[in-house]
Amino acid sequence: MNLAFISPLRCHMFDLANELLSDKKVKVEIFTTYPYWKLKSELLSKKYVSTFPWLMVPRLALQRWHLLGPRLDNVLNWQVIESFDKYVATKLTSIDILEGMSSFSLKSGQKIKQLGGKFIIHHGSAHSIYQSQILAEEAKRWQIEYRESDPKIIEKALLEFELADAINLPSPYGRRTFIEQGINPNKIAVIPYGVNTTYFSPGNGPVPKDFQIIYAGQISLRKGIPYLLQAFNGFKHPNKKLLLVGEIWHDMKQILHQFDLTAVELVGRVTRSRLQELYQSSQVMVLPSIDDGFGKVITEAMACGCPVIASENTGAYGFLQNDYDGYVVPIRNSQAILEKLQILADCPEKHNQLASNALKTVQAIGGWKAYANDFYSLCEKILI
Repeated sequence: MNLAFISPLRCHMFDLANELLSDKKVKVEIFTTYPYWKLKSELLSKKYVSTFPWLMVPRLALQRWHLLGPRLDNVLNWQVIESFDKYVATKLTSIDILEGMSSFSLKSGQKIKQLGGKFIIHHGSAHSIYQSQILAEEAKRWQIEYRESDPKIIEKALLEFELADAINLPSPYGRRTFIEQGINPNKIAVIPYGVNTTYFSPGNGPVPKDFQIIYAGQISLRKGIPYLLQAFNGFKHPNKKLLLVGEIWHDMKQILHQFDLTAVELVGRVTRSRLQELYQSSQVMVLPSIDDGFGKVITEAMACGCPVIASENTGAYGFLQNDYDGYVVPIRNSQAILEKLQILADCPEKHNQLASNALKTVQAIGGWKAYANDFYSLCEKILI
């Protein structure tokens, strides 16, 4: 089976490719906008990777230096998307199946179908229209301006959904939003993400007298950070600490001053090895997202023996078993988060049980093995 993947940034497709190459009789090629020197940690040989970094790298650099306003960033982002898609379309030859990341793959999908191949679109979040609606609602709740996604990007994703032979989603939450938008359920596959246990594994555990909570990802409204801060403010423990790991987004910058940040540490961006250390030293990881297609931080934390509290609008729904290896709570519900935090703090035996079970759950999926097996089965199904 000849497979190709369109992965504009570093993502799960590199883990998938590694697993497929080690266990299946396949040929694999990944197209990406990253230069190869930025991908060495993905442990995939250069012979399997085709790079087109000429616009994405300058854009990422300008973002890092805060030299791009929203309008200019939208223009440059669209140029990155379109040029990369055109580049991949010119490189495709005899491929059985192409899986492309949504909004980056329309021309490539059209090309592969002209050549007689099959096209899978991977969408890592809720349906684009649903996502826009719920994020606009959230901005209104906090009385801040909502920056809408580029309509051209949404329209392109909608055309890809229509063109694809299958839509690959990482969570039942995502599937629900697609069905609500009228997508045929038979076209949708749900394959939960795995975790790279080379980089995420248990350590010595947290300091017993402390209670450290970690969140990792965008510090943004989309990730439900205000509800975590509200819960933390009400949480009772003499040595409590909240680590917010990641970049603070524009929407949270507008309202962060509204919260008591005593015992809250804004850690910023960290390396993968440092993130593992922070998971290992934390009693719980909280992902309170309003919208999150999966949230790989869920499996990363669990692989480090750190139980998870996550909202139902993440991959936790359908993956976590409530009160066994973590907790799933409603969105926008700081009280539910607070209650689960207090249970874990007040009952160390319960915490230890959930931590042990979280590790067992991740070990059972075998890193990315279960994901690769399910993806391979999907490929076999659509080739029939």
